[in-house]
This record gives sequence, C-alpha cells and structure tokens, in this order.
Amino acid sequence: MHPAPVGVDEAEPSLPTDAEMAAPYEPNLRPVFRPLWVISPQTPLPRGITLGDEAGVQTVTFEERAPRWKQWSREGLSLVRDVALALVIALLIGLFVIQPVYVKGTSMLPRLREGERLFVNRFIYNFSKIERGDIVVFYYPKNPQESFIKRVIGLPGDEVTLANGKLYINGRLVPEAYLSSDYTTIVSPPRTWIVEPHHYFVMGDNRDASNDSRNWGLVPEMYIYGKAVYRYWPLTEMGFIGDDEEVLAPLRRLQRMEPQRDLPFAE
Repeated sequence: MHPAPVGVDEAEPSLPTDAEMAAPYEPNLRPVFRPLWVISPQTPLPRGITLGDEAGVQTVTFEERAPRWKQWSREGLSLVRDVALALVIALLIGLFVIQPVYVKGTSMLPRLREGERLFVNRFIYNFSKIERGDIVVFYYPKNPQESFIKRVIGLPGDEVTLANGKLYINGRLVPEAYLSSDYTTIVSPPRTWIVEPHHYFVMGDNRDASNDSRNWGLVPEMYIYGKAVYRYWPLTEMGFIGDDEEVLAPLRRLQRMEPQRDLPFAE
C-alpha cells in the first residue's frame, strides 16, 4: 500500500475529463492539481530532485549533507579569511592612523615618564591644526632617524621669549600651570625666537633637562607626524593624555600672528 501524497486527501484525485477541460471558465470552480511525486521517509527523492507544484514553482530541494571534512574545511577557510582581514585592518591602522611609541628619557616629566608606552594619532593633523599645548611626536631635525616628543609652544609667526624663568608669547606673559616647580629650577638668560612659516617652537615640560628648540631651533611642520593621545602602559596609568582646557587656555587663546594657510612653504 502506497503512502498518501503529501498535502492531499487520502483519496486519489481524479484527472479532469476532456469535457471538463473544454468547459467555459467558472470562477467558483476550484483548480485541480495533480501530484508529481509520492514521497515518504522510506523513499526519499534522489539527490538533485526537487518537489514542485504543477505551475513549476520550486518548494523543496532534497540534497545530501556534505561530508564532515568539507564542513571543517569551509569553517577553517572562513576563519583564515577573517583573521587575515583583521590583520590587514590592524596594519592599515598602524601605518596611517595609530602608532605605538616608547618614551625614552625624562624631558616630559611630570606628564610623561621614561618607559611609558603611548599611542600616537598620525591622522589627526590632516583635519585639524597643530595647537599650542599639543604634545607631539616628530623627527629630530638634526637627525631624522630619531624621534622626539615635546609640547608645542610657538606657532608660525609667533615671537617666543624666555626671561627670568617666565614664558612670553607675542609680548604677553603666559602662565604654564602644566609645569612642575621641581623641574623648572634653572633660570637661563633672556632670549627671544621668531617662529618661521611652517615651523614650530617646542619644549619639554622638564625645562631643566630637555633638549628642545632652545638648543637646536625650530621643528619643520613636515617633521611632525603625530599627536600623543593615549597611554597604554603601565596599566595603572592607562588613559588619555592631555591637560584640562583651563590649564591650556592661556596658551591657546592667544591669537595666531599669521594664518597658516597664507604662509609660503619652507624649503
């Protein structure tokens, strides 16, 4: 005894006669469907055979399950692809956006200490200007193979003066609340610098032991390749690097002497 067709009554449906096929269409008559397959769990359809209605609409596809080793291979290839994509993204971020650096020396005490590891944003100055008070990483002008980290003090066009341990920019006294009295004990003779176009005057926060613009001059804009934004080591000091706006306000509210975009490029 054959099992009943799927989706139909127990009685076998009769086929329409020629007279019924030639009769005019009556909307109240139900259409007659002829089953194409009789299936059961004991007699499954062969591989690649589909079950459909008479209109040809595909409803079910019967296929054999792929071998286990093929499933593992697909999963393995998918994992390798995801890992490779993650590595490519990390490489692009490292090359163009974020770069880890290692603090060597004590010129930025008390803000940064030797041995700390930082993330530098290499992309930020493509969309914003370098500001006074920014802690930047740059190639040392006397030896571009080395990198220094200092604080920006003077912008292009500024007149920077150090006298009696005080900082003057464009003739105005600038309080430096980000400094510590423990690292500003040495008072040098008064001296003034004029910052050239597309150059910057930088100093370390440890004024007693910093090799900076006071010693070797200005930093070309093209040598500045990033801003220190985050300390990730040691874990106890992890966090964003920066001073309160109130601390930097005396530096940043000073008007720029000349717009950067109107200055000729330095040779």
